[in-house]
Amino acid sequence: MKKVIISGCMAALAAGMAAGQVVNPRVTTDSSLDCSSAEAVVKQITKPDMTDEQKAVACWRFMLDHFYHWYPPREENLPVDVRDFAKAINSYGFGPCFVNAPVLTALWEAAGMETRSYTITGHSIPEVKYGGAWHMLDGDARAWH
Repeated sequence: MKKVIISGCMAALAAGMAAGQVVNPRVTTDSSLDCSSAEAVVKQITKPDMTDEQKAVACWRFMLDHFYHWYPPREENLPVDVRDFAKAINSYGFGPCFVNAPVLTALWEAAGMETRSYTITGHSIPEVKYGGAWHMLDGDARAWH
């Protein structure tokens, strides 16, 4: 088990909070991904020499490994489901297809790809364009068409 020492960081964080200067703090380690934004994730899971297909698959595999199918998360007293990337990945980590699809498309868009989503018979499906064609990589149903 790795030990992470954050006492110095916590002191700086506390001092910054007292001065009203801390915005969006995060703690990362050398063995975990920074999931603070779709852009941060894409930067860590892709390489510049990857093809668009390889980038699309890397984003899809990230969802397979980091997102679980379950009832949609909801914020207290709000009638809408959580679809924000950072909240969905960092705070919840679960949701059905209509939460999974926008999170996955956020990753593809952060990688610079064109996306679209649609719903058929009660299932939300994300698509990504590469190689001149549309491809369905469904992170919720764990399918690639």
